[in-house]
Amino acid sequence: MTLYLQALTSGLLLGGVYALMALGFSLTWGALEIINLAHFSVVLAAAYTTYEFTTRTGLDPLLALFITLPVF
Repeated sequence: MTLYLQALTSGLLLGGVYALMALGFSLTWGALEIINLAHFSVVLAAAYTTYEFTTRTGLDPLLALFITLPVF
């Protein structure tokens, strides 16, 4: 049962990341009418930096977001 809850939580969180990426993309398109493909690369760089920071320091990923989000 815990495997199903973990899979559900992981799926919801990944869907939330995709939704935030799409929201930023659509807001850029709606306001400027310019396709900003760099938006996805910044999101990917922030996610990778958070991952590397948490694996090297052992800090909780949610706490690491407070450090990496203002940077990006």
